[in-house]
Amino acid sequence: MDIKYRFLLPYSQLKPKLQNYLREDSYFNYLLTADISMFTYTGLPESIDPRYLEIYLRMSRSAGIKRYGDVYRVCADPVRDGQFDQYGDGEHLEGITANGLPVSGTIGEDCVIIYNNPTRTPEIDLYIDTDGFCMIDKSVGINVKLSRIAPVYHAGSTVKTEQLTEMLKSIIDGNLYTISSTGQKFDGLSVKGEDPVEMIDVNKPERAQYLQYLLEAWDVLQRRHFARRGLAAKTSSKHAQVSQDEVHGLDCISWYYPLAMLAERQKGVEMLNRVYGLSASVDFSDLWKQEYESYQLRTLQQDQDAETAADEMIGGEDDGDQESADRGSSGSSDSGSESAAGA
Repeated sequence: MDIKYRFLLPYSQLKPKLQNYLREDSYFNYLLTADISMFTYTGLPESIDPRYLEIYLRMSRSAGIKRYGDVYRVCADPVRDGQFDQYGDGEHLEGITANGLPVSGTIGEDCVIIYNNPTRTPEIDLYIDTDGFCMIDKSVGINVKLSRIAPVYHAGSTVKTEQLTEMLKSIIDGNLYTISSTGQKFDGLSVKGEDPVEMIDVNKPERAQYLQYLLEAWDVLQRRHFARRGLAAKTSSKHAQVSQDEVHGLDCISWYYPLAMLAERQKGVEMLNRVYGLSASVDFSDLWKQEYESYQLRTLQQDQDAETAADEMIGGEDDGDQESADRGSSGSSDSGSESAAGA
């Protein structure tokens, strides 16, 4: 369901519950948008929307497809029942589309099922990482507020309160100084015998130093999320005391999971082609394809570098053995010459 954001109030004036909902929804959609952009489908019928197909796979683990006339119906997380095999997979599929239409048939004969991954599970980490991003954002907001919150003043009278308010407004508006005279009856600030204006300093400017670590935690969480999906989100910050090698020391991506998800989608598309005589296909999108090709080139280069280093090590050992043999041979010749001369 598409959510339309129409507010009469600025975000800062919304109720906290609505702010929390919007924050979580924004992060979740940010991560989900990246996820559903991982694969590109070609040759699908017009009634099969790749966007919704990927959303169903990511959020509900599987999708069922059945053709009714000229229209293909797609449902999320269908039930498998009927005759079960030894692994508990039913041969029959039962599901329902988002608008309430039934999807029913025999898998592999007149309907198709596609899974998100080999374990047939949804992307739970979308929710986990969304929660992590929101907690970091809230912590950043708390630190910023505690770093800029104003002191609490206590004045002995209403007159002093009004005068103090005007003075503070004058300073906040940019005036570099403000003057209080005895005519203003503001002597209580410094004159003994009057009720002084007390101040409670709740400002914590030192908390600003923690912002750096919170923002780095945000970077690490983002890098960890996309590393599982084959992308290197290089958002590490460079500090004066940190070397470039240390900055990139945690840059690590993994391709086993994206490749496993691609394989499941290819199985489903192959079944779709076989059942309905189509010529559809699925592959990584351009961004993921470029990253995977770069990953393969880096892996090949690393293997070649390792082989070269091993060959050089073996060659060095052979040269050392040859030198030892040459020295031994030379020593034997010298001993023979000395013996002949003595005789």
